[in-house]
Amino acid sequence: MSETSELSGEPTLTPQQAYAPAASEITGPLPVLKDWRESAKRARRRLALGFIVFVATIPILIVTNQPAFAIIGMVGASGILVLASLNYLIALYRLITTRALVPKAGLHGFGLLFMSGFAVAGALFTFVASAGFGRGRQIRRFGKMLLPPVNDDAAWTTLRIAADASPELRSELAARWRWNGQTEHASVAAFARLTLDLMTLGAPPELIYAANRDAKDEIRHTELCFSLARALDGKTESPGPFPEAQTPRTKLPTRSLTLAQLAVDSLIDGALHEGLSARVIARLAKQCPEPAIRDLLREIAADEGRHSAHGWDVVEWCLAEGGKPVARALQGAIAALPESVDTNLPTAARDGSWERYGIHGTAIETQEHDRARRDLIRRVQVMTARAA
Repeated sequence: MSETSELSGEPTLTPQQAYAPAASEITGPLPVLKDWRESAKRARRRLALGFIVFVATIPILIVTNQPAFAIIGMVGASGILVLASLNYLIALYRLITTRALVPKAGLHGFGLLFMSGFAVAGALFTFVASAGFGRGRQIRRFGKMLLPPVNDDAAWTTLRIAADASPELRSELAARWRWNGQTEHASVAAFARLTLDLMTLGAPPELIYAANRDAKDEIRHTELCFSLARALDGKTESPGPFPEAQTPRTKLPTRSLTLAQLAVDSLIDGALHEGLSARVIARLAKQCPEPAIRDLLREIAADEGRHSAHGWDVVEWCLAEGGKPVARALQGAIAALPESVDTNLPTAARDGSWERYGIHGTAIETQEHDRARRDLIRRVQVMTARAA
């Protein structure tokens, strides 16, 4: 409380009051801080809503089996997350322009948002890459696997394979082996894209060499599959023109996000799908009684196993280059991994009756997917813990 001076009649101030700023001199940090907190609050709400829309899209797609719902859900979730990011940027701008000090907790919050964004990106990349299971690396558009057409042409059927089957199965078996050949043919384009991605990011020569060697393996696999189909039904059919192979990849705005996308693509298509393919085919080779088909399976299984190892090499390089953001994307990827295979096996093959001809059944596919998924999650957890 102030006292009154006997000489002047003016109030006498205590030392604390004398050195306290006048109310009119307090120009702003408090209302400004309230301002940025309001923007941050809106961003948190939209971030939560974006996660909810993303998570809700997955069961809707499974139940309806309509890709359009997935596209709408992913676009909606992405739009909401973009708005959340804008709110955080506005909050940050207000803090900087008023020269207010950002509390340590605030900086930590921005860091969490940044890393959460990479986790969401990893989940989205995984959702697209695993929307339909294929044999190894594939070219996709909105999650749909793109395959070349089949034409009447003997160009890819020149290998001599002595294979036979019961007359009632020949046509169906040949059709499935041609489908396998289509996926192998598309993988040639996928590995060419991998080469370009690696070169764009400045990857070391051993990764680029491996990608090109893997592409050559896929050319060989395509010839094996189409030649085996010809041996089964006598038709000279081969992959036709495949303009979708030039489908451009969307250019991402930062190197960190590009590394994250490549890491997740290599994790799903390379490490997981190539690894799963190697596991399944190796099991088939052990029990296949047909010598020609058994030799073919052994060759493909060995190559696919090596491709899976190369996929892990790319993941590790991206993680070393990108650090924590890539680690968060990989963690988001394993969180979004489907628990079961979206099988595309012919109905007649699902009971395992075609396994003697190199076409697996549902049981092998499910068992090996479960093992591959568990191994992948465990390995990613170890890798990303080191990067944290």
